[in-house]
Amino acid sequence: MMHSGKTKHLILAGCIALALASSPALAGSSMAPVSHVTLQSSTDKPLSIEGVRNIIVFGGQVHEWRVVAEQPGKITLKYVKSSSTSVTVEVSYNSSGYDVAYVDSTGMAYHKEGDVVEIHPSYNRWMVNLVEAIGEANKMYKTLI
Repeated sequence: MMHSGKTKHLILAGCIALALASSPALAGSSMAPVSHVTLQSSTDKPLSIEGVRNIIVFGGQVHEWRVVAEQPGKITLKYVKSSSTSVTVEVSYNSSGYDVAYVDSTGMAYHKEGDVVEIHPSYNRWMVNLVEAIGEANKMYKTLI
């Protein structure tokens, strides 16, 4: 079954929201991974690597994620909530979409034991916001090309 880019964003956001909602508010929650989110062009031409990069950066800026490092196919974004709370993620991308991987954080109670990773529940909410903002940026980008 083929899903549109918007449908995939909604499914992913729903899965992350479900993971967030099922976690106790004061305890750490499982980290919801963000794996290959597909971006689609509204034309017959696929998105360029530069186009995907621009969509990710613009989407991140909506929620004050800033680029702290960059190399071809990878952008490191950092969100600073306060002087004691921040999250850094790496966004790997190609012409069809992107993945988001946790890099580091402060004040987020990050803990990994074996394959189990726990982090403050706000992390999952911030990931939902980032994915949704990138999806909105993709829609806006489609109208400009």
